[in-house]
Parts: sequence; C-alpha cells; structure tokens
Amino acid sequence: MAVVGWVLLALLGLIVLALFVPIRIQIEHTQSWKVNVRLFGAISVWSFPSEKKPKAEPEQAQTEPPPKATDDKREKKPSLLDELKAMFKEEGVSGVAAFFKKLVELLTTTLRSLARFITIRKLSLCIRAGKEEADQTALLYSQLCTATAAGLAVLSQAVRVKKPCVRVYPDFLSEKTDVRLRTVIWIWPFGVVAVGLKALVKFLLLLPKAKTSQLKQTASE
Repeated sequence: MAVVGWVLLALLGLIVLALFVPIRIQIEHTQSWKVNVRLFGAISVWSFPSEKKPKAEPEQAQTEPPPKATDDKREKKPSLLDELKAMFKEEGVSGVAAFFKKLVELLTTTLRSLARFITIRKLSLCIRAGKEEADQTALLYSQLCTATAAGLAVLSQAVRVKKPCVRVYPDFLSEKTDVRLRTVIWIWPFGVVAVGLKALVKFLLLLPKAKTSQLKQTASE
C-alpha cells in the first residue's frame, strides 16, 4: 500500500508540475495550415498535420459488439433548457433576463482573466490583395487595410501582443488574394486552469435550481 501511495503522490506531483510548464503554440499558414505545440518551447507534443505515419488498417476489421440496450426507466437529469423553463415559470421574463445578464458578465470577466496568461510573442501577417479588375483590387485593398488595423487594435487590447507585423499590399497582376501568417502564442496552463475552475463554480451557482422545483412538485403530488 505504501508503494501505491508514493506512486499516486508522484503522479499528482507531475500533474501539478505540468500546470506550471509554459506551452508554446506556433501557427503558420502559407499554402496550408500548420500547428505545432511545444512544452518549454522545445519539446514537441502535438503537431498538425501529424508527423507520424498512419498505421496500416488490418485486413479484417473486428466486429464491434452490439450496443447494450439502455434502460429507458432511468431518471433523466434536467437539462439547462428544462431549468430555464422552470425559472421562467417561477420568476418570469425578468428572472431569465437577469440570468443571461449575469452569464454575459461572467463570460466577460473570464475572458479578461484568461488574457493575463496568454501572450502573442510574434505576429506576422502579409496579405496580397488581388482581383480580376484593378478597381476591385483597390477596393479590396482598402477594405483589408481597415479590417486588419481594427482587428490588431482589438487584439492588442484583449491580450499582450509583442512584435506585431501586419502588412497589406495591392497586387494588380494577380486575380486572387494571397495570405501568409505566422504567429507564436505562449500560454501558462496553471492560470488558465485556475480561471476555468473559478468560472465553472460561478456558472454552477448561477444555474437555476429546476431540480428543486421538480422535487417540490412531486412532493405535492
């Protein structure tokens, strides 16, 4: 039993240590999308497209056992829609509107808290705007300049962005638009997990207690 306890303690220590390991995500787009996730910025843990070769499928696929028949008599847990319906019956439109207002506030504060643990250390975006006609190319170039400037401003206010480089060029010799993107994102998992757990607890406290109302109805019956 002592050995099992030490093994569980070691696994718990590894999980806690992993939460404090920074994650580096590199995203590239030239002709296709490429994503690479690394621990400490050096140890590759996941990539897209996958670098591993797909395993050969067996000649005879094993037949899966038929799914077991589910018991329809099991008590179904009330869904969020059922809880909102119960809230509407008890508190009316004002109660549902107050719930969604608090939910929006929770999402806003959660996103702001998550932004503290996410940093874009490199952002390189190059767009060559091209259309069939010169006037269409000029119009597209103007629209892309406005959109990229506004998007970069919003992104910089949401998270920390270091070394941004966004360029838009008109290409009157091409009939299509070419986009090249390269960005490096650093994430601190311990902060993301802490914010997520805190938001989950607050969300559960916001949920209407439809199950309680159902129990009261069954008791009265």
